[in-house]
Amino acid sequence: MTGLNSDLDSNLWTVFAPTDAAIKAAPAEVLVPAMADMELLKDILLFHTIPEERLRKAKLRCNDKILMGNGKKSRTVCRYGKKFQRGRGNERKLKAMPEIVIKNIPTCNGLVHAIDNLMLP
Repeated sequence: MTGLNSDLDSNLWTVFAPTDAAIKAAPAEVLVPAMADMELLKDILLFHTIPEERLRKAKLRCNDKILMGNGKKSRTVCRYGKKFQRGRGNERKLKAMPEIVIKNIPTCNGLVHAIDNLMLP
């Protein structure tokens, strides 16, 4: 559908993966346009990835910006002893910051961090 299968299979990645509950809770005004526009969907999906790096949660530094797979930057936010990874769209469209709820899930080609909300560029 988006052409990302071979990319995600063959390279080293850190992925911020929204939980099922996070996807179900996403507003229609975010999901409907993304499902209708493959380039927008690809942009959002790649914004959940850091290519060529296995980045553990402990290495995510508060207020640092990280270059994501779509070429845009995401900021690590630390509050109340928790870490969040967000994009500019989180403030405008979701009014929520994605919290890392499960960290450092190892995969054959990287790490996954489960998040409780979508990340929007």
